[in-house]
Amino acid sequence: MQLSAYELALIAGGFGIAGTLIGVLGTYRLSLKLADRQLQHAREIAKVESRHVAARAFVEAFANDVRFFESEADEDIDAMGYLREAFQRHSKAVATFEHFLPLERRRAFRAKWQEHCYGRDTSGLPESPGSVGIEHSSLLYLHYGIEYNLKELTAAHAIAAKTMRALLAYAET
Repeated sequence: MQLSAYELALIAGGFGIAGTLIGVLGTYRLSLKLADRQLQHAREIAKVESRHVAARAFVEAFANDVRFFESEADEDIDAMGYLREAFQRHSKAVATFEHFLPLERRRAFRAKWQEHCYGRDTSGLPESPGSVGIEHSSLLYLHYGIEYNLKELTAAHAIAAKTMRALLAYAET
């Protein structure tokens, strides 16, 4: 059977249109895959950047206080009063930063934060207001005011700087 020029043009045009549609669909799927990968990459970058911003804010919230307690200039200032004034700033930075830590590190971080705020109980575990029946504001930094200040004021400063440095170590990794 012999095809006329019109039939041959119709068949060739049909193959052309089919090839174009296949090319369009393939390009569409490829562009969706690339867009999805770019979106995932942008989300990962945003997550890492958010962690860095939170870590930077966390470090900035504590940095001046650590320097203050490590300096020898103001040894006569009460550590408990100073830390109580800084508590709102510190707790805000802690709440923002801790969400970026993996679960196990977050638990250890919270325990270190509890220890910094409330000290340790007789078994060496971080104290908490609920466990001793004292309200939060009364127990907050009390261990810096009583336990160490009876010995000497500089010991409270050194221990406050040490516990804050331990908290800041979580932002470095």
